[in-house]
Amino acid sequence: MDVTTLQKCFRRAAATYDAQAQVQKTVAAHLWHMIADHIQPGVRLLEIGAGTGMLTRHLFAAQPSTLTLNDVYLSPQLTRYLHGLPHGIVFLEGDAMVVDWGAPYDAIVSASTFQWFSDLDSLFARCAHYMRPGGMLAFSSFLPGTLGELTRLTGVGLHYANAQELRYRLSPLFDILTLEESSIVLHFATPRDVLTHLRETGVTGCSKPVGWNTRRYAAFVKDYAASYSDEKGMRLTYRPVYVLAQRTATMPGKRP
Repeated sequence: MDVTTLQKCFRRAAATYDAQAQVQKTVAAHLWHMIADHIQPGVRLLEIGAGTGMLTRHLFAAQPSTLTLNDVYLSPQLTRYLHGLPHGIVFLEGDAMVVDWGAPYDAIVSASTFQWFSDLDSLFARCAHYMRPGGMLAFSSFLPGTLGELTRLTGVGLHYANAQELRYRLSPLFDILTLEESSIVLHFATPRDVLTHLRETGVTGCSKPVGWNTRRYAAFVKDYAASYSDEKGMRLTYRPVYVLAQRTATMPGKRP
């Protein structure tokens, strides 16, 4: 995914993201619940994809000595929330695959962000490089089937790594402690509300254009209602995955 495109779509969605991103909020809370006992006070923390601060708000409970927050676009909601809080916060706006992350960290965390990275091998190698031996990597992402209703009707969607691929790509550098799969189904009154939800979380603005016209939109509404409605409304599926891993003591060479 082009970083400039990501910046633009999340900037456009900044004002509506928190209201619409109930799945991401739930995922951030669950990830924190998984890792809270593994983070000791005084640690050096890096968060990748801080966004509007859904996971960041939980991280202060860990009492980190330093907290570095990275995102391609650090939203006004996050900076307003952090205004006046204790020192030790470092803002690192920019492409996580390019910017210097700084000193080695005790833990690197990320919620609902890693699905945007096309080169997971390089991403995990960077995480290991900027982490002390034995350090913790904790992240949530999404599995195949996420937004599957939309993808099946439009042919547009992200590539999501499955659990087996995540295990394989992590294995040279990390020991996986936990890998947990889940499913969250939202319901909306109409197919139009589904599209509004996705637009206001920034997702549709970052994906390949569908090429809407009057006929295609009418067909989408009809097909969505026929295929993905139940007594609660129009279904939309998310398939979160949660990973807790520990950096190995040694750094092997690149996989052949």
